[in-house]
Amino acid sequence: MNKIAIIYKSKYGSTKQYAQMLQAELTGSDIYNLDEFKIAMADDYDILIFGSATYMGNILAVPFLNRNWESLRDKKVYLFSVGIRPKDSKESLTSYAKLDEPLRGGLLGYAKLQGRLDMSKLNIFEKIIVSMLKETPGDNVSNENLRPILASLAPYI
Repeated sequence: MNKIAIIYKSKYGSTKQYAQMLQAELTGSDIYNLDEFKIAMADDYDILIFGSATYMGNILAVPFLNRNWESLRDKKVYLFSVGIRPKDSKESLTSYAKLDEPLRGGLLGYAKLQGRLDMSKLNIFEKIIVSMLKETPGDNVSNENLRPILASLAPYI
């Protein structure tokens, strides 16, 4: 059985919630906040699932992944990002394109999930941006959104 680590970088909590939901589905998996995860820890795992908030068009875990890809490239690495924009939006596609090509080509899979938009957690600048994007507050976090990720991982777990 493959040993699984779920590593997340959350901004407002949706990514952490998805990571916790994945951990509940993947019996025996371990979960880490990316800020506490050391690259040497990757040696203990066969599958690494990175979950990352997308903020202002950037997938927050990308610098870590790009910087450490040489150490990770022989692992099974899956990436999911969470943001307010739909997966097929121009903004979501642009944020994914910021991954270095070796990383994009080496991932086991990638999914973009919609998260939660809670206006009370935003600063004034963020509220202005959200209103310009005409985004509607709401909660799109759902176990159902994890189905494509779990299906992609099924042959390896």
